[in-house]
Amino acid sequence: MRAERSGDARIVLVVIGELDIATSGAFVAAVQERLGEAPLLLDLRELSFIDSSGVHALDGIIAQADREGAPLTIHPELHEHVRQVLDMTGMMPLLPLDPA
Repeated sequence: MRAERSGDARIVLVVIGELDIATSGAFVAAVQERLGEAPLLLDLRELSFIDSSGVHALDGIIAQADREGAPLTIHPELHEHVRQVLDMTGMMPLLPLDPA
């Protein structure tokens, strides 16, 4: 995972590789560290795998951002496997997709 600043002052968190039981804790910690600091864009285009732990982590972060009123969006382009898992779990309609 890497963090970047975009030209519009957002923090872009690029999630790379797998989001699973081994990595979801670090993912949550990295997002929580930046949540509310500036509008946050999660870029999942380089995420190639997600399991139920990753889905749970993503759902929890979205809920936390909503509760705290912290701006959080997700890049609309997703790896096919990630999109399939999020579709199967019913998460796709809940994702705050970035309109840009």
